[in-house]
Amino acid sequence: MGTRVDSYAPGAARISVWATGLIGMSGEKSTDPVRTTWKTWVFDLVWSGDDWKIAADSQQDGPAPVPGDVPASSADDISKATKEFGGFTYAR
Repeated sequence: MGTRVDSYAPGAARISVWATGLIGMSGEKSTDPVRTTWKTWVFDLVWSGDDWKIAADSQQDGPAPVPGDVPASSADDISKATKEFGGFTYAR
């Protein structure tokens, strides 16, 4: 949905990526139905050679708008996310 630069220095950076996805298996006999996910993924990056490399990462659920397969976040959380991450223009 969008990205945010949380911190930056010439040799290191931290970025957050707000994303949605579909996971699960389709089909009549599936025991894991397809569902949506909303995550914020945080990456700690280091400059190595001629490129950025991931040094560490973490994830957390949300923020998630309605409707969805995960509990909806508050209007304040969604508003804050659209301002911080950009993108997702129809939620503004």
